[in-house]
Amino acid sequence: MQPSSPHPSPAAASRPATSSASGSPVTARLGGALGLLSALVLATVALLGHALDGDDGDFGDPFVTAIALAAALHLGSAVWLLCRRGWWPLVLSAAPSALILGWLVAIAVLGFLAGHGTDGLGVLLSSGPWLAISPAAAGLALTPSSRHWVAAGRAGRAGGPPHQPPAA
Repeated sequence: MQPSSPHPSPAAASRPATSSASGSPVTARLGGALGLLSALVLATVALLGHALDGDDGDFGDPFVTAIALAAALHLGSAVWLLCRRGWWPLVLSAAPSALILGWLVAIAVLGFLAGHGTDGLGVLLSSGPWLAISPAAAGLALTPSSRHWVAAGRAGRAGGPPHQPPAA
């Protein structure tokens, strides 16, 4: 087949349609939306940590400051994904939530093994799903459709070949 042929290639016709009418894949839009929600969750955790710190309004606790910084980075990385600039910042910014979630799991398991019953399990079940939003957003940003969508946006800005949506 000639390169200037108006007919689509068989390889392009065999690709599944993962894009919506707006051209962005569902995984990228859902990953960005979950990233925004996760930034809100992290900001709430930071505000609660500051409110319960007991130091009369001083911002001296580095843990609370780190969580607030992680919330700001997560917000920026979710917007970065939705603007087709990059998927990797959202994946990297999921690390604090994943670490806090792992810490809660470790505390619950160690508390259970130490004979404290299921006290830690209640905390894990109440806050764990909220903290799991960030790794879920990172997983959606790692999907091939999201990465290809971002790469096509970069190529369009760099003067590369124009982005063609997959054939339906």
